[in-house]
Parts: sequence; C-alpha cells; structure tokens
Amino acid sequence: MLITAANAGLIRLFCAEHVHDEVFEHSGDWTAKGKVTQEAFLHMWMTDYLPVIRVVSIGKEHQAWLDPAERSRIQDLDQPEPIGDPDDVPSAVLSLLLGAFFLSEDHKPLRAVYGDADLSRHTEWVRILKAAGDAGELSKSFTLAGNLAAMAGQGLLSGARKAAAATSPWFLAAVGLGTAWWLLSRPDSVKRQIASGAGSVL
Repeated sequence: MLITAANAGLIRLFCAEHVHDEVFEHSGDWTAKGKVTQEAFLHMWMTDYLPVIRVVSIGKEHQAWLDPAERSRIQDLDQPEPIGDPDDVPSAVLSLLLGAFFLSEDHKPLRAVYGDADLSRHTEWVRILKAAGDAGELSKSFTLAGNLAAMAGQGLLSGARKAAAATSPWFLAAVGLGTAWWLLSRPDSVKRQIASGAGSVL
C-alpha cells in the first residue's frame, strides 16, 4: 500500500541508512522459515521498494538540530536495552528532523518521536495499511471473478443463440421439457447433488 501511494506521488518515503543495511543483513533470517526465498525477497526490495524510498544517512551530529525536549527523548532511546534501543535512534532523529509521520509498531522509538502522546491510535495505522493492502488484493480477486462470470454468461448466451438459429424453437422446447421431466423424476438425493453442484458453479 505504501509503495503504491509512493509510486502515485501521494507520499514520500524515507528511511535511515541503517534500516537499508539491516534489510540485507537480516533477510536470510526473515526468509529462512517462510515460502519466499531470500533471493526473491531481496529482488523485490531492490526493484519495488528502494526506487521510491529516500535512504538518508543520519549521524550523531544531526541530533544538535533537535530542540532540547527532542534531544532528551533521543538520549533516552540511545540507552542500552531494555531501557532504550540505540539501533532505532537514526530513524527517530530522521522523523523528528523532517517532521514526518513515523510508522512503527515499536513503542520505544515512537515514544522518542511523539513523547507522551497517546500512541494507541497511531499504532492502528499499521493494521489499517495492511488491511488496505489486503483489500486491494481482494478487490483484484472480485474483479477477476466478475470478469470470468461475465465471460461465461456471454458464452452461454452466444451458444443459446446459435443453437436457436440452427434448430427450430419446438426442438428447444422439447429438449427443455425433457430435461425438466428427467430432473423431476430423479430421487431427492440426486436432486440435492445437482443443486449443490449448480450452487458451487454459481
């Protein structure tokens, strides 16, 4: 969803350089137990993601550009775990310098960026963006199903017209009545199977 919006020019994506480096460093761990290979993962990262992400190098010197309250929160984040998480400092500093929306599920850098603000609604954005991406895939599936149904309906209609042109209406009426009589004379179990099959097709 983020990449689609970035490609459309609706948003600009930034990440600190260490995030870019960690993708390559940890890609093997992230793909070790999944269905996506490390090669496929990195190929998508380099061809779909990196072209629309501005990778920014952030150093200690950039913290001087923050206001005192922001610097204090960054210093807390720069403490060793479990108090802080120094790896997230460049990302938090970048967000503060840009005045940009910081998207994360990790509460430590979120606190460094937003202070004591209520973060419950902020973290919902991750779920919303994932749902939007899933909705896009679902929409594609519905579109495909609709197109297939329309094609099938058009084919049946075209076939019926050709059959009507090649034969007399009386013949088609006789075939229809014969089919109806055959269905009505079947046992209830057969009728249920036919109805179930027809429902599955629809």
